Amino acid sequence: MPPSRRLKAGKSFDITVKPSNKTVQEQIFPDYDRYLEILAELETTVSSLGASGANVEEVQALLLNARSKLSQANQSLESKDYFTAQQLLGDAKGLLDAASTQAASISIPGSVPVVPADFTLMIIMAVIAGVIVFVVYLLLPPGKSKPASSFFEKSGEKKKK
Repeated sequence: MPPSRRLKAGKSFDITVKPSNKTVQEQIFPDYDRYLEILAELETTVSSLGASGANVEEVQALLLNARSKLSQANQSLESKDYFTAQQLLGDAKGLLDAASTQAASISIPGSVPVVPADFTLMIIMAVIAGVIVFVVYLLLPPGKSKPASSFFEKSGEKKKK
């Protein structure tokens, strides 16, 4: 048969596995509460960063989307549609993780990085300390000279003269 005449019959169907009551009580409800707490913490952090003059528009957009997903998840939980709620909570978690990562990388304009200045100061102090030790070494009176011992001489034996 030519390829254009081959017919294929098929059916497809979707299986939806709904979470058990145990999963709902031990995972979905605690996740929802935890994500609300994380959202509140991130909103506080972002508002303080925004007050400092940092550009927080992208993070605020992520937090707005996360709040929307959590609101939809709350509606699904109230209507006992736990499957949809679990999917929405997964989406909210991804948005919260992205917002947390972006919030951690936001820099406040006008702030000076502390690490290079501290490192430079440590190097300067080490050089000054080295110079002081060298000068003190030069000013010390010479010590008494000790006779040189042979490398092959045993520690218990003394040199005979």
